[in-house]
Amino acid sequence: MSHDELITDEVTLTPKVYTEFEADEVLRQLMRSRRPRLGLKENWDPPFDLRVVRPRAVDLRTLWERTGQEVPPHIAAALGPQRPVLLHHTVTPFPPNGKSPVSPWGLGYEFVVHDVDANTESVLPNDQVLQIARVGQNVELGLEFGGTVGIPEEALELVTAVPAVSLTGAQVTASTNQKYSFALSMMITLRKVIGAPVGVGGAQWKMYRQDERLDRPHPLIQTLLVPEKVKTIRCTIRTWAKQAGFFGSRIGEKFWRYDDQNFSVDVRN
Repeated sequence: MSHDELITDEVTLTPKVYTEFEADEVLRQLMRSRRPRLGLKENWDPPFDLRVVRPRAVDLRTLWERTGQEVPPHIAAALGPQRPVLLHHTVTPFPPNGKSPVSPWGLGYEFVVHDVDANTESVLPNDQVLQIARVGQNVELGLEFGGTVGIPEEALELVTAVPAVSLTGAQVTASTNQKYSFALSMMITLRKVIGAPVGVGGAQWKMYRQDERLDRPHPLIQTLLVPEKVKTIRCTIRTWAKQAGFFGSRIGEKFWRYDDQNFSVDVRN
C-alpha cells in the first residue's frame, strides 16, 4: 500500500464537491429542534475548510519516569510488552467568509493506523464526559497507567515536581492517586460528540454543532497500547462534513469529503 506521508506538521483542507447522503438521526433531531421563525432561510453554502494537525504522542511511561518512581509491578505485568501512549488530535474548522453556517452540521474525523498491532483503550470526549461539563469548560479526568480514563470522585493531587505536558485544549500531569496515575484536563468545545475505537489502534469521532462557536480548535484525545519496539506510527486521517436536510427532512442532505492525510507520528516523546 502506498503511503506518502506529509512532511509538514499541519495542512489546510478544502471540501470536495458535495454528494447526496442519508443523514444520521442526530443531525435530523438538531434540525427539528431549531424551530425557525417564519421566513427564515437555511444556509446551504459549501462547508468550512479544515486545519488538520499531525497527532502528538505522549509516552505515559516516559512521563511517569520523570516522577522518579518505577512502574508498579502489577501494572508492568498487566502491560507486558506494550507501552501506553496518549495521542492528541486537533481539528479546526474555518467557515466561509468567517461566517458560521446557519444549519446544524456534522463533522467527522477518523484516525487509521497502518502496520502496527496497537489497541485503543479510550477515546475522548465521550457521552460520559459531556454529561459533566458544558461547552467552554475544562473537565478534569483521571487517567490510569494503562490508558483507561475515568471520572475521579475528588480532585487529584498532582506531582508538582514534574512539569505538565501542555497540549492544545488539554493538559496531562502526573498524579499521586493510587488508581489514576495521571490527571487529564481537556476543554469541551461542542455539546454533542460521539467517539469510539475503530479497527486496530484507530479511533473515530462524529462531532455535531448547532449554535456553538465554529472557528476554534477542537481537541480529541485517544489512549492506546503499542508494542514496546514501536518507535513511530504511520497513520491516515480521514475527515468529512455533513449538513442535515430542511427542518429534519431528507431534502437537501449533503455530504462533503476532504482529502485523506498521511502522517508519521513519533510515539517515544
